[in-house]
Amino acid sequence: MCFSLTSSLASGAVLTAVGSAALKKNPEPSRAFLAGMPLLFGLQQFAEGAVWLALERSPYAWLEPYGMYAFLLMA
Repeated sequence: MCFSLTSSLASGAVLTAVGSAALKKNPEPSRAFLAGMPLLFGLQQFAEGAVWLALERSPYAWLEPYGMYAFLLMA
């Protein structure tokens, strides 16, 4: 999203909840990857939130490389 820390964490929470519900409701294993896509995007948003947190607050600077590489891995 690249808007702010708050929007990254909020969208990560919503997408993770939707992805988890879709995986739980999905009866066929062949559709698990498709049902889990919102979960993957939610985790990507949490990684972006970690980068925002590291850039905005210096005590969390150690999170930046982890968030950056997690975000880039999913991008």
